[in-house]
Amino acid sequence: MGLPNTPQRTNINFVISTLKRAIKEEIADRRFTPRQKEQVIQLLQLKNPECAYCGEAKLKAWDHLLPIKNGGDTVFGNLVPVCSSCNSSKKDRNYQDWMFRTAEGSLRTRIGEENLRIHFNRISEYVVQSGYKPTPIQLRFTKRKLKLLDKRQKAIESLLRKLHLFISESKKK
Repeated sequence: MGLPNTPQRTNINFVISTLKRAIKEEIADRRFTPRQKEQVIQLLQLKNPECAYCGEAKLKAWDHLLPIKNGGDTVFGNLVPVCSSCNSSKKDRNYQDWMFRTAEGSLRTRIGEENLRIHFNRISEYVVQSGYKPTPIQLRFTKRKLKLLDKRQKAIESLLRKLHLFISESKKK
């Protein structure tokens, strides 16, 4: 019987990254109904709910095709059901970039080129049929609000630099 792992340390970069994502999620549109979830399954031509990327039956979450970080919304047309493995692997990449990676352990190496094309084509058709088009952040706000958002983001970056300096100085003592 082995000993349990030591608790993970939460670092400042993770906290700041989470804060930035939360801000973008607050800005993003968020409308995704149970009826739309069923429509996604139909448009993806799935017999049973399964991972849109690899076909795995055990689903973990709904994934953003265009991540929140890159201006995506939590809406019909930008969400697909995914398994734990694909959710962990894709992270905050756009689905097109992630699906065609050739790294060891990538989706392409896990499911093969033919299956990759089938899943990619289904997802692409779903995006077209849904009519989803992300709204750039510049069009979501007035110029005044954009300046305020930029000011807040710069304040977060300044705080991050100060925290790193504080931590660095604390470790020297």
